[in-house]
Amino acid sequence: MDISLSIAVIAAIIVETVRQLKNLSRDHIRRLETITEFSRNITSTLDTRQVMALLNAAFQNAVEADTYFVGIRDGDEMRLELIYDDGEYFENQRVKLEGSLSLWVLTNQKSLFLPDLRKEVVLPGVRLVLLGKHQTNLSWIGVPMKTSAVDGIIAIGSYRPNAFDRADLELLSNLAQHAALALHNTHQHEEVELRSQLDSWTGVYNHGNFLRLLQDQADRAASERQPLSLIMLDVDHFKQYNDSYGTWLAMKFSRPCAGQ
Repeated sequence: MDISLSIAVIAAIIVETVRQLKNLSRDHIRRLETITEFSRNITSTLDTRQVMALLNAAFQNAVEADTYFVGIRDGDEMRLELIYDDGEYFENQRVKLEGSLSLWVLTNQKSLFLPDLRKEVVLPGVRLVLLGKHQTNLSWIGVPMKTSAVDGIIAIGSYRPNAFDRADLELLSNLAQHAALALHNTHQHEEVELRSQLDSWTGVYNHGNFLRLLQDQADRAASERQPLSLIMLDVDHFKQYNDSYGTWLAMKFSRPCAGQ
């Protein structure tokens, strides 16, 4: 081979290698920025929907995925808090966990990286389940989200084989760790909020919650220029009934409340 031609080939290879390294560096920096921004923003929210919005933004910024979802285990089903498929969002989705890749991740508490689903998946009891549109993912990554109050999964997919790499898995694992802690905090906050609205003895909504609901309805009626009615009922001799059976009712209704 001519020396000048050899030099040209080597130069082309070097240029292409440098270009690829620059792309890798930019991708790595973008992922780090995504994780940093997500972790910073998520510490200031105690709202589940806001957590999902931040996760969605992170996916859009750092991952080239056709599909992704965030699921929470609910018995033998999975409640999908967020699901995106090829440009479309789906709401209020629940799917059976039996035989799914998600159940394997939840059960084993391990990440699952499947770069090419054209090959047979050899996992005990697993069968492929379609979510969203009726298209098959050919690449898939699932990572667990786990705390004492949260048992869930984050997963991304692509209609192309070998669409993801280990850097995507690392990104997803980092996002899952931060998201799990954030969802744990929102769960605790929502539980405290609920208990503050309930009577400690009977477990029914208390007077303070009634006043808040009444104020909300009054504000809504005023803004919409609509009438608002309030019906009050007086039960004769209820004090006598309460004195006779109040302790029994308190014991009966406080049990389910304690388990909430």
